[in-house]
Amino acid sequence: MFRELIEKLKESRLFLMGGIFVVLACILVHRLFVLQIIRGEEYLENYQLSIEKTKNIPATRGNIYDTNGKLLAYNDLAYTVKIEDVYESSSTKNAQLNSNIYTLIKMIEKNGDNIVNDFNIVVDDAGNYAFDVSGSTLLRFKADIYGEAYVEDLTYEQQTATAEEMMEYLAGTSRFAVGAYEYDEEGNRVRDEEGKYVFHIGEGYTKEEVLQIVTIRYALYLVSYQVHLGATVATDISEETVAVIMENMDELQGVSIEEDTVRRYVDITYFSQILGYTGKISSTELESLNAQLEEAGEEAKYTSSDVVGKSGIEQYMELELHGTNGYEKVYVDKMGRLLDTEERVEPVSGNDIYLTIDADMQKATMDILEHDPSRLLEIKGITEKKLQVIEESFGKSRAIREIVSYLAPYSVSVKKCAKIRDAFGINTMEVLKNSPFELCRISGFGFKTVDDIARKTQCRPDDPLRIKGALRFVLDESMLDGHLYLDKETIRAKAHALLNEGYQNEVVSLQTIHSVLCAM
Repeated sequence: MFRELIEKLKESRLFLMGGIFVVLACILVHRLFVLQIIRGEEYLENYQLSIEKTKNIPATRGNIYDTNGKLLAYNDLAYTVKIEDVYESSSTKNAQLNSNIYTLIKMIEKNGDNIVNDFNIVVDDAGNYAFDVSGSTLLRFKADIYGEAYVEDLTYEQQTATAEEMMEYLAGTSRFAVGAYEYDEEGNRVRDEEGKYVFHIGEGYTKEEVLQIVTIRYALYLVSYQVHLGATVATDISEETVAVIMENMDELQGVSIEEDTVRRYVDITYFSQILGYTGKISSTELESLNAQLEEAGEEAKYTSSDVVGKSGIEQYMELELHGTNGYEKVYVDKMGRLLDTEERVEPVSGNDIYLTIDADMQKATMDILEHDPSRLLEIKGITEKKLQVIEESFGKSRAIREIVSYLAPYSVSVKKCAKIRDAFGINTMEVLKNSPFELCRISGFGFKTVDDIARKTQCRPDDPLRIKGALRFVLDESMLDGHLYLDKETIRAKAHALLNEGYQNEVVSLQTIHSVLCAM
């Protein structure tokens, strides 16, 4: 009877359907087991780490030509280092981010490249923080730092804040927390009488390093409202720096290397004051340029990370030269590594412009003014008196042109060149060529900045002036850290590390440093 029942079930459609359902159920259970048990953790991690990111693609700036089509300003391919704030909010976020930025800075500087320095606070020759702007520009800067839309909204304390006070605010726990908390023997944070954690601003860093970290952190803050728009750390870096960063990318969270362009000028000695220069956009320029576009019925296209003209033709023809940025929507993991590209809109290059000046005639005229200005008397209307005025005016501009031309490879702005000229007068070129470390006397030119310039000139690594500059830097930094005395051994050791940084072999010995130290 049991066999008959089995035979009937086999002939029944219900048996066939039941069998199919059983097989499907087994497959489903197996699949769920694989998804949730065997590979569940892997899939969950991939899901959590897949982040949509919109990358800004800067437009290529238009070229500048003379009336005959001779190229005067163009763009060159370069590599840029950027960093994004991809860190999860936690009590240790500031410490992690600051540590990564510090590590990144050291990698960049080790190969002779420079960190972007577009902040309006510098370390002066006395080792103190100082402003490098004044008047309304300084007030606008303070309003940006304190988060006020209008200068009028600043309190009296904010309006009169010194550079030291502003750096204390920025490096403090209410902003970027550049320094270290105090811990007890059990590893717990120490509190003060008011119950607040004790934090030592700048501990573990030099004043210049604190300024560099604050500069980058503030740049990150400015783009924090835009989706995954990174802050520029360094531009036009060497291939050696690219290689080092790429090798350590797993440790440098949020850091990326991007292809970019840098502005180059032809015959800069002759055209620097006509063409001007470019730089990172300020908040005032951002507001003004976007307002001009909106008044003309166009869409605002400038962002806080753009580079714009700062003077000369670059500034006057900014709206024509700039172009329109593109963007790319991608998916990345938590380290910023590309997983997939969803959408890409190509940027639109800026317009090329043609000037009415003749480059060859401009150069010939300037050569005459340089070597035989009396020939101008051949021109109708040029008198001896007018010639004297022309010569005096040309003499002033020539000095700046020479300085700009000499320092152009080191990305020193026209503004800083003018400061150098004001400091050394007619002896400027002699100082630059023979005693570059005299630049340390000028606000904004610390030892490391000047050393970068000197290394690329004929200055010997063991030049006594270089060693003196390093020794003064060590003493100034120690004094600012609260030390009233340093023994010679400590001074020599710190100077030795500083002077040989970035070199494969020792270029300055302890004995040489000792000799210079004793002679000071």
